[in-house]
Amino acid sequence: MKRQLGIFTTDQINKSGFRITASALMSAEESHHSKRLITGLPAGLPVHIQHDMHRPYGWSQVLGLFIDSNMVRVVGVIEEAETEQEKIQLMQLASHFWESHHNKVSDTLKNDLLERANLSELDESDKFLKMEAYVLSRKNIASSLYPELFNISSDFVDKDGLTDYKILCQRMKQVQPGVFLDNKHNLLIFAHRFFRRSLSHRNKFNECFLSSFDKTVVESPHLVPRLRLDPDLIGHPDTATNLLELEYWWGPHFNDDISSIPNGVTEHKASDRTRYFEGIDRTQIWWKSPETRLNSNVEDRYRTFEIEELIENLSGGLPDENYGCRYAHAEYSIGTSAITHFDGAIRAYPQDEYLERIDLVIDQAGKHSDYTKLFRFDGFMTVDLWKRLLSDYFKGNPLIPEYLGIAQDDTEIELEETTNEDISITDIEEPILESELVVFISITNNDSPKESYIEPSAIVLPNERLLRIIETGCGAIDKFIRSKFDITNITSSAFDDGILNLAKVTFGATSNLSIEMQDFLSGFSNSLLYDIEHNGLQQIVVPISWVNNNLLINLSIKGSAKQVYQLLVKLSTIIDPLKPASEWIENLASVIKVLVPISTANPDLNGVLQGHLTYKRTGSVEIRMKLPDQQVKGFLDEKPDWLQ
Repeated sequence: MKRQLGIFTTDQINKSGFRITASALMSAEESHHSKRLITGLPAGLPVHIQHDMHRPYGWSQVLGLFIDSNMVRVVGVIEEAETEQEKIQLMQLASHFWESHHNKVSDTLKNDLLERANLSELDESDKFLKMEAYVLSRKNIASSLYPELFNISSDFVDKDGLTDYKILCQRMKQVQPGVFLDNKHNLLIFAHRFFRRSLSHRNKFNECFLSSFDKTVVESPHLVPRLRLDPDLIGHPDTATNLLELEYWWGPHFNDDISSIPNGVTEHKASDRTRYFEGIDRTQIWWKSPETRLNSNVEDRYRTFEIEELIENLSGGLPDENYGCRYAHAEYSIGTSAITHFDGAIRAYPQDEYLERIDLVIDQAGKHSDYTKLFRFDGFMTVDLWKRLLSDYFKGNPLIPEYLGIAQDDTEIELEETTNEDISITDIEEPILESELVVFISITNNDSPKESYIEPSAIVLPNERLLRIIETGCGAIDKFIRSKFDITNITSSAFDDGILNLAKVTFGATSNLSIEMQDFLSGFSNSLLYDIEHNGLQQIVVPISWVNNNLLINLSIKGSAKQVYQLLVKLSTIIDPLKPASEWIENLASVIKVLVPISTANPDLNGVLQGHLTYKRTGSVEIRMKLPDQQVKGFLDEKPDWLQ
């Protein structure tokens, strides 16, 4: 497996304009690991290219939360399958995950949903899914319950099957973009699945467009809006959840002068990056020649606009290996300089026909596709608003704003591929800080230890014998550790570089956990202060672990020895080991910010793959060891060459 270490998110305000608090980030980790104790699945989640559940890529796992004075970062690793065997294993693991994800709701909830829909029994084709809510997928289930919103014979539905959006919002409450609550039956219905990636129920809505659509209706009451609903989906309102995707769609401000755009077809080819991530091959735009029409006996000249996005990958939500391409059409009045009609659709092509279509330009392609209209606006609309809606409908396609024209005050961002060799240490100017203090918190599902212990590591001697060893510094801290733990048969070590990577201390799951931890921290702090003042200790990592709610909490404190000491003497008043980390992480982050107000911009993540922070040593460093008597006797008896 190829592994990539990175920052998944932070507690800072993101580009979408909101922040997730450190306590919420920590709570999500606690919930995730608690669920894994039940399901038996490994920690982590499947990774998909551009959030498309039909394009599996790897497996991601949060390693922990990294806290410094700047922010709280969620650190994680992504594993990408490289061999065919790894790909098979990944697909099997992802399949088990999604099966567990969709089926973990109780039978009571399923039966309640059936009862609200007046259904006596399940059909063999029925599927229960966890999406924006817990839903039942069955062909025409929503359209049979709400024929007035689906049948073209209804006064509220046009010839293309689009529902009058204003009537929809009068009859139902929109609880989130594309999700509508019917208070009468206490059910949810949804916008059509073609508003989702790959046109599939497995994926999230294009919330960006659906939000813009609704906002336009509210702010422009003169417009006549229509929207296609999903005939095959109903949901349970008690389970409604806002799905979060942090893909940043930057939404530029557009220049609204389109009068100078020439007639004809323009084609924009996607970059390799866009082709890979967004699955877009090219976008074709067609402005037709102006034509004269009569409106209320007044002549006006119009230009017709068509645009179609040609894609790389099969649409997972369509049957029989079809390609579903986003398409839009608009009418522009030259006399009023406004859009008078705007609609969007999906053009679906069977594989063989698509191979022919992709080699043609849009004005020669004709309409040889399975055409499904999704939305429509009638009425005068400013060009600026139209461009905003068009860009949001084609969310993820950077070729659209590229073509429409970005206002000059927007910043153009160039993304370049880099390798590790492109960056040297001198490229990053970091301030030299006299003090450092960071904390890393991770959670594991290990068995609960009954007794406290210090965790030894092993080094390989020249004769390939393993030597159990703990790093204690061989000073006051070593003496204190020996007073707390039986390490008679373990070698302790010290490096003559002023750095101590203390061996991890794990506290047993006892009724006296709080008292035991407080006693340890008090004695350890006193020993640390002595080693700072008398033994030249400058930097230290202190890793400790304990059990809470059947989860092992791993806390490692790293930094300048004086600042670590200052935090340790306060730690018992900040951390309650009987409470989950989500309840005290905010206080911990605040104290770190007070003790060391400035941190480096680029955090040192050394050791996070092993679950705790460490200092990485470079060069040649002398090491001193305290060997157990039995070990010394064995060496003297054997007299190995390397010892002489």
